[in-house]
Amino acid sequence: MEIINVLHHILNKNEQKSIVKFITRTKKETKTIQIYQHLKKGDSDAHIAEKLNIDMNLYRRLKSSLLKEVFKGLSVLYFDWDVINESMHLFILGRIMKEKNQPNLAEYFFKKAEKKIYGTNANFRYILYTEWIDLYTQQFFKNPEELIQKRSKALDLLQIEAMIDSKASRLLYSIKRSQNFSTDPKLLKEMEDTIKAIRKSNLNTPTIRWKFYDSITRVLMQKKDYHSIVNITQKTFKEFQKKQWFNKETHEKKIKMLINLVNAYYLTGNTVKSLETLNLLEVTLKEYKNMLYGRYCFYLYNGMVMNYSVTDKNKAIEILLKALKDQMFMTIPENVLYAHLNLSIQYFDTKEYKKAITHLVNAMNNETFKKLDPAFQLKILVFELILRYYREDFDYCDSLILKIRRLIKKIKSKTSILNDIMIVDMVEKLIENKPFDKNKIILEIRRNRQTYKEQDLIQYDIWLEQM
Repeated sequence: MEIINVLHHILNKNEQKSIVKFITRTKKETKTIQIYQHLKKGDSDAHIAEKLNIDMNLYRRLKSSLLKEVFKGLSVLYFDWDVINESMHLFILGRIMKEKNQPNLAEYFFKKAEKKIYGTNANFRYILYTEWIDLYTQQFFKNPEELIQKRSKALDLLQIEAMIDSKASRLLYSIKRSQNFSTDPKLLKEMEDTIKAIRKSNLNTPTIRWKFYDSITRVLMQKKDYHSIVNITQKTFKEFQKKQWFNKETHEKKIKMLINLVNAYYLTGNTVKSLETLNLLEVTLKEYKNMLYGRYCFYLYNGMVMNYSVTDKNKAIEILLKALKDQMFMTIPENVLYAHLNLSIQYFDTKEYKKAITHLVNAMNNETFKKLDPAFQLKILVFELILRYYREDFDYCDSLILKIRRLIKKIKSKTSILNDIMIVDMVEKLIENKPFDKNKIILEIRRNRQTYKEQDLIQYDIWLEQM
């Protein structure tokens, strides 16, 4: 599949809208715009060329030009997405001014890029200072000595990062091989020694500490060692607070640590601590004029729903309904699907099947549904089958079973849907008033979960016990 076709499948409405606006604003060639609209519909190259009455050579040139405009439109949309993106844009503008023989303007953009990225990325600063020194020496513009010193410091930091990376890589490999990091004294000592090496270095920065922390927690998350995640996150968070490293530049790191704590507390059964951390996350998301609220508010709602689904389902429903009124949450289609799907599950648990179906249909009508993994789509369809059964919509159930069985044939990996297949067979027997062994199915569901470590959309075994 070509890049532009892939982009059409992964871009959300906001991104598509931005690209269309950029193309129509910068391109006078109407055929280029028409090509974009046809490609969005999934039309073939030959069909588009014929429709627009142009030969294939011209079509390919126009399509190539279009792809460049798409990239530019997407890049402009995310100009201020984070400090790295914004700094890169400023750096590029500086290089352009340098090539245009405008040293004052080039220096202006280089200074803005340096201010934006200062202290966060040694690799980028090394490249920036190299280009900047070249500006001073080529134009005989200014003495580059100060920049040479800055570049040397950036290079020193890169060497420290390489040392830390080497230590962290060895530790990460050891953790992956171990059964349980939190009970292995050798690994704990390795981690402590690595952290000490970071702290002793003259160029200890929040970037290096974060890089090490992030690498460790990713591996621990894969190993489902949530107790260790709690422990390491608490220590790292306190260190950032003590050194006053939390600021606008590191705001995203603070949010990510809190999200890790929320999830890890929940997964270790500490609902009280998870909810306490959620309160801190909510306050943090509102800092700097809601700078990152839109990007991370999903985790706030998801954390509350996770916890209250266990203790107070009505409260979980209230939170999800609130999310559907939150404009910043609703701008991302995946969030909307999540809210409707989880509302459907909550209403199912409270036996409000009509409301459950309404929200499930809303979820399935969401543009993101077709992008979901087929195995997950199947789980949603099986859930719909259960709801339709409770509503005694048996004719619909029959057609839905046929649809599900066709999808099952297309899915290569069967371990993730073994329980779903059993439930489809069971519901079919329920509809036809045929006997089945409920206890045997429950045992099989639990055995599959234990063996394959797969998660179902709803807890089939608990549901069957309550039938």
